[in-house]
Amino acid sequence: MSTAGTLAEFRRKNAELYDETQGDLWNAIVYDGIHQGRQFINLGGERLLQLPLAWGVSNPSRVLDLGAGRGDAAIHWLQGGAAHVTAVDINENQLRAARDRAAPLAMSGALELVLADINEWQPVRPYDLVTSWDTLMLVPDAKTVLRVAHNALAPGGTFVASTFFAGPRLTDSLRRHLWENDGMATFLTPEEYASLVCERGLAILGHEDLTAIAVQNQQRMQTVIDRLSTRDTAGKLASWREMGLIYLDALATGEVTYGAFVARRPGDG
Repeated sequence: MSTAGTLAEFRRKNAELYDETQGDLWNAIVYDGIHQGRQFINLGGERLLQLPLAWGVSNPSRVLDLGAGRGDAAIHWLQGGAAHVTAVDINENQLRAARDRAAPLAMSGALELVLADINEWQPVRPYDLVTSWDTLMLVPDAKTVLRVAHNALAPGGTFVASTFFAGPRLTDSLRRHLWENDGMATFLTPEEYASLVCERGLAILGHEDLTAIAVQNQQRMQTVIDRLSTRDTAGKLASWREMGLIYLDALATGEVTYGAFVARRPGDG
């Protein structure tokens, strides 16, 4: 079920929330507080990068990252030996940061940065691995991302995605609040995602519950917020604290869960 009504709303929310994923607060609370300085925005962090290998994907040559943000995952694959990585994101500021971060690594030729809305973008080459870290929950229709993933995958290629899932106690009130305040547009159950994946011609391989990691990282954020609050004379941390507590409560009560699923495009023949 999606809360966001239109692509225009989605694009407005993205600009509102993700144009400035940098600065002192982001560095202290997200990058340093959760990910030991690595510039992830997602909750899963390093564990997500390990999932493809855990499901049998080793040394992918061609990788597509949908909703690539500041490029941490894309750079990870390049450092791991990928010959070509395409990173797609709707936010120009984040892609600019990804370009700047990749430049010192002499990887510019192997990294293709695409400024595009994944609700409309179409791939022009096949990929061994397609990833989508914490993006499905931000788009108004998850079917669109699954369509792009299917079209992008070479036969036998693998799709790995992380997201917030709808839990058995998720209320319409929480859905509205998370959309209005944090741009969370879509919450589906793991079973609903499995059904959509199959509709798109992919074979679901499995699901991994990462709720414990999400709780741990939200708690880390709260610890940093508490430490910084004595210096927060402008009151900038109030919204950070409020949203963090809402997520912690939702995860604890089963309104939402956090995890990943893996799917594969069947091989030829």
